[in-house]
Amino acid sequence: THNLEVFAEHWLYLPLFGFALLSGYLLWELAQKKPAQAAVLSVLLFAAYAARTVARNRDWRDPEVFWEKTLSQQPLCARALNNLGAVYLQEGKTERARELFSEAMKVKPDYPFALINLAKSLELAGDLAGAEELLAGAFKLPNITPYLKYLQCAIGDLNIRKKDYIASAAAFRRA
Repeated sequence: THNLEVFAEHWLYLPLFGFALLSGYLLWELAQKKPAQAAVLSVLLFAAYAARTVARNRDWRDPEVFWEKTLSQQPLCARALNNLGAVYLQEGKTERARELFSEAMKVKPDYPFALINLAKSLELAGDLAGAEELLAGAFKLPNITPYLKYLQCAIGDLNIRKKDYIASAAAFRRA
């Protein structure tokens, strides 16, 4: 399985600047020769972009809707699977969150946030040993170094739940 994240709107901000300049210039050129047609085209473009903006704003009304919409368009996006799982975890839907974190790990086995969140979902479900095993295994991920502070915080949280406050404090200090 492959992590498929082929499109993100924020990747288009800079390229769209050039497109907007070119479009504006072409519209200006058209207005010089055929002002009525340029006006109609301007109104149609404005209406089309306004309608698309209103439709897209509905997707952003809350995180759950946003990530569900993202997954409907990119079902193999590990980040979307993880983030929707995080939303469910916050809502107390631990089992569904765990399924999504597990799916994210299948799509991208070296994804630190999915692994840390999967461990958190196990912890909240009472499987402290399973959570500890996952977190210990996270140190073997090839790309874990930038995420060590998150991993140490997760270990600290787990140790609080285990009532091992000394180990918890040590993990938080390492973070």
